Amino acid sequence: MKKFIYGQASKEEGALVGMAKLEAGEQGIGLSYEPKISKKLTADLCAGAGGGYSISEDYFEYDFLNPAVYFSVSRRFFITSSKERNQEKLRNLIPAII
Repeated sequence: MKKFIYGQASKEEGALVGMAKLEAGEQGIGLSYEPKISKKLTADLCAGAGGGYSISEDYFEYDFLNPAVYFSVSRRFFITSSKERNQEKLRNLIPAII
């Protein structure tokens, strides 16, 4: 059986809640907040800074000392657990039929 780890709690564990994240990687560092908008929808608000880059036809230059700032807004829609359970039951039923 596959086990999935979700960033938000599933329906059995409780309702969606707002959550803050600190992100770090090769691109730089960032901070994001994911507030609940409705029962199934959250927004992901991100801001951060990382190395800047310059691209032209014949070269690519990445500069850690000249940081670039970014902002991002995206939405996330969560499927209800009952729908996931029904899909899992259907997947288990199909091999039994064949």
